[in-house]
Amino acid sequence: MPSTNTVQVDSDLASLQGLERPEARFVPGDWVTNNSGNRRGRIDAEPRRWVPPARLSSGELRPGHWSYAVAWEGQMGLTIRYAEDLLRPLSRKEDRTSR
Repeated sequence: MPSTNTVQVDSDLASLQGLERPEARFVPGDWVTNNSGNRRGRIDAEPRRWVPPARLSSGELRPGHWSYAVAWEGQMGLTIRYAEDLLRPLSRKEDRTSR
């Protein structure tokens, strides 16, 4: 028989799963930086992916999020997938200086 804690955990995850997907923040070609601001790259044409909410091995809940393929400057054309919350848009000024 499941414990009360397990039932609460399941309802927390179910609550996240029931939320509407947010609009994607980036489109292919957008210039982005990582949260620390020390890397620049462009969102690749590879389709973005929705990653559903999940419970991490630590027990923490991870909300659903968009994932993007990013081609970082200096990475020889390779792309690395990043969660949307790990990226931020470059300002127009930063965008112009990166070209």
